[in-house]
Amino acid sequence: MSLIQIRAPDAAPNHHDCHGATPARTRRGLAMQFHIALAGSGPDLERFRGAMAQRDPAALVDRDPLGQHLRVSASLSSCELQDAARSVGWHLADDQIVPQASTCCGGCGG
Repeated sequence: MSLIQIRAPDAAPNHHDCHGATPARTRRGLAMQFHIALAGSGPDLERFRGAMAQRDPAALVDRDPLGQHLRVSASLSSCELQDAARSVGWHLADDQIVPQASTCCGGCGG
């Protein structure tokens, strides 16, 4: 018996402002982790987490201990991150969002 590899099509962006957006890529594939540079105090973190959870229930958002950036893990494009920020009144410029290389070892099968 042989296995057949099946590749699911890339998911279409799920928010109206992101039609046609391409997910951020790193050298090893699609980015799922981002650093967002903070200019000033940044957004209300709980409101931003709520906006992210509406788009990806498994999203994780925290502030770097030095307070210079937010760390985001989510299955979203950069454009969708910007939409989440906009929904809580925070404008994110493209250059504030820095895709990070994956730290996934594949051990959990995810």
